[in-house]
Amino acid sequence: MKIIKIFCTILFILFIVSPAFAADISTYMVGTMKIVRIVDGVNGVPVDLLYDGNRDIINKLVPNGICPNLITSYVLDSKEGLMLIDSGFGDIEPGVMYDNFIAAGYNPDNVKIVLLTHLHGDHIGGLIKGNQKIFKNATIYVNDIELNFWKNRDNYRIVPEMMRYCFDAVDTLIRIYGPQIKTFKDGEQVVPWLTPINVAGHTAGHTMFELNYDGEKRFIWGDIIHCLDVQAKYPEVTVEVDTDREQAKLSRMRALELAADTDILVFGEHFTNPGAGKFYTLPEGGYRFVPVEPEQ
Repeated sequence: MKIIKIFCTILFILFIVSPAFAADISTYMVGTMKIVRIVDGVNGVPVDLLYDGNRDIINKLVPNGICPNLITSYVLDSKEGLMLIDSGFGDIEPGVMYDNFIAAGYNPDNVKIVLLTHLHGDHIGGLIKGNQKIFKNATIYVNDIELNFWKNRDNYRIVPEMMRYCFDAVDTLIRIYGPQIKTFKDGEQVVPWLTPINVAGHTAGHTMFELNYDGEKRFIWGDIIHCLDVQAKYPEVTVEVDTDREQAKLSRMRALELAADTDILVFGEHFTNPGAGKFYTLPEGGYRFVPVEPEQ
């Protein structure tokens, strides 16, 4: 627990959970499917933990020294059943993802599939409460490279110190969910309308998802961007928590190229409200993010 507390106090200006966020639930439609965005809590990334960019420009873009962001998960509510992408911090740090999931009218027992963008604690912690499964009937899917990386303690020194607690978090996940945890490879579809795309760098098997449903496309990005105010305009800027900063930068540029100047709505797990939007290429370089408000 000491390592977790150090992570939470040093890495992120931690989780400010307030009553205002107890109802932070929003819905976007993709044809007949609902994408229900559920906020677990608020946190922020100190600009001192951003690298590979012009410090003066970064400080100007974030004058208070903290890049705001949220911890979010996504329910995919379709005629094929309930799916969940990522789960928030859960027991690792107190949040409201579980309460908001219930407030949105969902029963954890009805979730058939949980997809994980990667295995950092703020994405897997919400699968467990009090050492018990929350989504007891779900199959948990994660990229095969990602799972194998965190199962191998020889990788401990490779991981940024602030994220090393995730080895224990993954061990706990495996112990509690056991055979319910399955893996996929890059591009291997768990369901016919959702394709995983490798965006490694933040972690070894970091994955974004391309959703094609009823003839409409969306991207669910995971942790491609941590500081929207900076990394949209300057995608070369990296963050302390990236396992491989150079690879993370290249993955971010690739993801932005896929989304920019299209009609594809992008959801990011660490975007500020409203949490979704579109990217447009700027003449001088980089991208402009235009938020899109939810339908409800």
